Amino acid sequence: MGSGTIIHPEGQILTNFHVVEDATSLKIALSPAPDEPPVVAYVAELVEYNISFDLALIQITANLDGEPINKGELNFPWIPLGDSDSLQLGDTLTIFGYPAVGGETISLTKGVVSGFETKHTESGETMRVWIKTDASLNPGNSGGAAVTDKGLLVGIPTLIRFGIGEEAGIPFGSMGRLRPVNLVDYLAEVQPLEIIRRLLAKAAAFEEEHDLETAQESAFQALALYLSLPEIQEMSEEEIAEELFSLGEETGVGMWVTGVDLLRVEPTLYLVKFGLYPITLFWGQAGTPFDCYPVTEGDVILDARLVGDEMGIIFASIGASTVTPYYLLLRREETGWERVWPTESEPRDDLWIATDGEISFASDDLSLLQVKGSSFLVDYPEEIFFECHACAHRFFDLLWERQGDEYLPQANLPLDAPYYDRRWEITQPSPYASLFEFLRCLRAGDEAGALELVAEPHVLDQAVALGLDDPVVTYMVEWEPAPEDALFFSTEDLTREFVATFIQPSKGEHWILTSLAERE
Repeated sequence: MGSGTIIHPEGQILTNFHVVEDATSLKIALSPAPDEPPVVAYVAELVEYNISFDLALIQITANLDGEPINKGELNFPWIPLGDSDSLQLGDTLTIFGYPAVGGETISLTKGVVSGFETKHTESGETMRVWIKTDASLNPGNSGGAAVTDKGLLVGIPTLIRFGIGEEAGIPFGSMGRLRPVNLVDYLAEVQPLEIIRRLLAKAAAFEEEHDLETAQESAFQALALYLSLPEIQEMSEEEIAEELFSLGEETGVGMWVTGVDLLRVEPTLYLVKFGLYPITLFWGQAGTPFDCYPVTEGDVILDARLVGDEMGIIFASIGASTVTPYYLLLRREETGWERVWPTESEPRDDLWIATDGEISFASDDLSLLQVKGSSFLVDYPEEIFFECHACAHRFFDLLWERQGDEYLPQANLPLDAPYYDRRWEITQPSPYASLFEFLRCLRAGDEAGALELVAEPHVLDQAVALGLDDPVVTYMVEWEPAPEDALFFSTEDLTREFVATFIQPSKGEHWILTSLAERE
């Protein structure tokens, strides 16, 4: 909170830099009358500043709804600039501002020029850097107006200096300091990268305080400004990601393991994963800070496809030992982007298996998805084989077709078919997959299902004779290399070892067991 002075009818406002320095957004309130509190009505942007002289120039750019304003149509009442170098000791000053002690309405105090403080420039000239005044200043006056009897702005209330200690029982007083208005000549145009660095530094500070919501707001403001820079349009995705990573590290933002991942979907439409923040969509027009929409938590952006006003996004989460891809369908509405499918965190169907697998677009549009995954971490009620991350796994492959606003599995069996039959239909052929399914059927008493996976009925007898139908025993595939048509496995406690041999009737068909035996 602070004060400011309109110095141009098109909405340019002069204030102190420290008033706007930490603001994530600048909202402008105007007083309709001296006895009424100011009303918030506009949004502004920092356009010029000088940190050394603590001055800033801001420009009203939009209404409270974020709609751009034609500044040529504003026509505000304004205060013209005077010449602070022409001030003399004893000249009358009138101070306007919103000090906290003055309540909600504007306050006016009067005083005189009490003195000056100067410094020497590099060329040897003397310049005024402070105007001293006995006018009453209080916190909240910062950035306000000090005007002459002719109504010219000559100073900006900035600082209050207090005396220290007492002399003869009389406490030392205070004296206000004004920045001379002539110092506006030293304002420099705001460099976008400097604003971006400041916003990221703020995000880093909020991260330290564990205020991730505010940190994300600052980080996304920085990204929205950065991606809108015209020169970014000429850079490659790799160059943009590298510079964002450098900016994050330079300003202390936690970049974590994944750092920055970025995909340019269209010239001014980006998917960005930045540090610890969600994967986010940024879009807009070059030269104006982009809009953004946090899409989802995730670590890596794998692919995206835009078709009309809809976008399919494939991304992944990296676990301690797995990489799991996911898919989202978004739709662009008048108010921005919205999530269409899935409505939950992942599809509510036991056939959507993507752990350690991949998701890809299987058509030129968004109508088909190819989903592949492994059996690692798949929840089976009966644990037949121990499947660590480095162990043998089954692999699944299934097309999902879009119907309306959802995707449905393109499987032959109906949705109400038995759970394991549906899983077996999408299982990719391998000796291990056939052995797993054979033992599952055997343990479940499904003799017909087990017989479909053996070359001769006596293989079923071999399995029973070996006790492989025991429902409480867990097995593991051994590390020892086996012939291409064989598989070595053992009980989990390694007390018994077995060998299974197979044939594959033809390419693409499931392998068939030809024998089961215990190894010596």
